[in-house]
Amino acid sequence: MNQLLINMKLRFKAPLHITGDRRTWGASKATAISSLGAIGGDSHSFAIPASTLKGNLRYWAETLLRTWGQEVCQSPEPGAMCKDPSKICLACRVFGNPRYKSKLNFIEARAINKEVISEVRSGVSISRYRKTSMEQRLFFTETASSESGTEWTAAARGNFQTRQESLEATALIYLAAKSGPAIGGGKSRGLGGIESWQIDATIDGQSVSVDDLEKIWQSWVEG
Repeated sequence: MNQLLINMKLRFKAPLHITGDRRTWGASKATAISSLGAIGGDSHSFAIPASTLKGNLRYWAETLLRTWGQEVCQSPEPGAMCKDPSKICLACRVFGNPRYKSKLNFIEARAINKEVISEVRSGVSISRYRKTSMEQRLFFTETASSESGTEWTAAARGNFQTRQESLEATALIYLAAKSGPAIGGGKSRGLGGIESWQIDATIDGQSVSVDDLEKIWQSWVEG
């Protein structure tokens, strides 16, 4: 078995909103907080849930693979995802599906030792037909804002049968991270804009270089 560890560092150029399972005063939608507990003396800590990270990366990974003519199932509809265990697409091999457990476990992103403040923004629903604001559809969204240059750290780790499988998973996540312009809700209103997304990976403690991944990318592009 080969142990893969992928460390991620994200920087944002806009406030972030990911709807969480909680309520807060003055906001229609509260943003997510950490499932791992508070940091320091804070009563709570804002976070990007592991499921959101994984879903965002999978979306962009599938988009790229389809662009290059690679066969990819139709997620996230369970009935349209890979069923035959002998014919599992690359996206399902890395991210899993209801019938095939992912070999990677994702860890939520947090801004460790950095202040992240809550801001509430107002908005109004727009009629897609009339292209005008809708009556009585004012809403308030809580966002998490951090200073420019603040790094949000996350990770993914897992075990693969071969080094090649580990490299393929790293290559796919690396490209997906470099492709997505934003994460979370409110992207059409400018929220969640990503300034940079850095990926550093090791296999059995040995660093993975971009040179290790280039041949894999080239094989995907060539079909």
